[in-house]
Amino acid sequence: MFARTYDCLIVGAGPAGCRLALGLVEQGLEVLLLDHLRPTYSGPHESVIGWTSSGWFGAGRKAIEAALPQWDALRRGAIWGSEEVRWQNEFLLGGLIRRGEFDRRLRAQCVDAGVTLAAPATLAARRDDGTWVVRDSQCDHRVRARTVVVATGRARRSAPLPAPEVIGPPLLAVTVLGTPAGEDRGSAVIESVPDGWSWCTALPEGPASAVLMIEPALLAGGPSRAAIAGVLATCRGPAGRLRDWRVVCANDATPRCRPPHAALLALGDAAATVDPMASQGVEKALHMADSVAGLIAPAIANPDWLPQLCRGHAEREHQLARTCQLRAQDFYRAETRWAERPFWRARQAAAPSAPAPVVPTGPLRVAPNARPGMVVTVGHRTCRAQPGWNDERTGRGLSQIGGLPLTPLFGLFERPRSLAEAVAAAATVPELFVSSPAKVREALLLLCADGWLIPAGS
Repeated sequence: MFARTYDCLIVGAGPAGCRLALGLVEQGLEVLLLDHLRPTYSGPHESVIGWTSSGWFGAGRKAIEAALPQWDALRRGAIWGSEEVRWQNEFLLGGLIRRGEFDRRLRAQCVDAGVTLAAPATLAARRDDGTWVVRDSQCDHRVRARTVVVATGRARRSAPLPAPEVIGPPLLAVTVLGTPAGEDRGSAVIESVPDGWSWCTALPEGPASAVLMIEPALLAGGPSRAAIAGVLATCRGPAGRLRDWRVVCANDATPRCRPPHAALLALGDAAATVDPMASQGVEKALHMADSVAGLIAPAIANPDWLPQLCRGHAEREHQLARTCQLRAQDFYRAETRWAERPFWRARQAAAPSAPAPVVPTGPLRVAPNARPGMVVTVGHRTCRAQPGWNDERTGRGLSQIGGLPLTPLFGLFERPRSLAEAVAAAATVPELFVSSPAKVREALLLLCADGWLIPAGS
């Protein structure tokens, strides 16, 4: 039987969940960590880019070092934008994670540090009395948790979280294992092909893995051997020379962002998944877990803060996802040979530009659902409450916009005013007169676009 009450219940003991658990027990918090122990990653290995290595050190460092091979132990190269492999391309330097071993070591380190691990176990339901039902192989357990974090990976349905929203073209990750050619041993090669790209890792011993990133429509009838063989046949590098290969998994890798939940924090791929070309999933998970570790204690001490903490953290995850999507697009645009193929056309197309802001012409007023109050601002491992305004309809809090404080901006509309009149009046307000009229006008337009300022007649 588990303990009666925990400071944090974490669902998912992958890199994100384990990193968070380790960070919380270091603060003296009681943590219950659940995991179903079914692998959800695309393949047996994941790459680590060299320039991200500084973000790895902290909680979980020993397990990370033990699960990684020597840095740059493999020859790394790319067949990208040319017909031949280019070795030691700058953005491919780094290491390799053996995911099964890596995750097991992280879970073991959590137990050694004092985390209560329930595995295999799942979160079944939340009862009316506020307790959670944890289901393991023997029975159901009722536990209380002051905070709950969901770190269940890229599964679309991570109850009780809201469904994620698609933010990029559809993508399928198909992993095959096979015997590599002798000359390919000790290499890791990324390669673009007409209908996608592949990442093939051939260790000095054992089978090689190749992850094929393709559009789901290419395998509309399922991951048939003939269809996958067709993709492998277009590879000029190690993936194209695999023998006796077999499919080991096929995962939906479509980039998605999940809307915030008012009482649950989503972490890692459960919060936002990005195109694998854009960033390292494990590195992203560890980074955001490290960030969330600083939010749990304030959420426990100030339960009223939790909705804004959840929203602020979700906005940080979504901003990171959007940044990664732009980075992926730059990598895709560097390959010009397949520009007319559907896979590449969808990923090289320019993102739709934001519509020009509508400039209101009549008098404006503050929306009636805006109320002054304390606003929780979320940063990396930090959060603080400060005076601001809250939207009673959406729960969103705001203390400044466009670098300007919100309260004096709203003060410009103690009576209905046009945009031009408000900009002129800002020159007499102590908190605003040092800002240029252009900056004040830009901030007011943002408030109009976000619904904080509305036409006076509304």
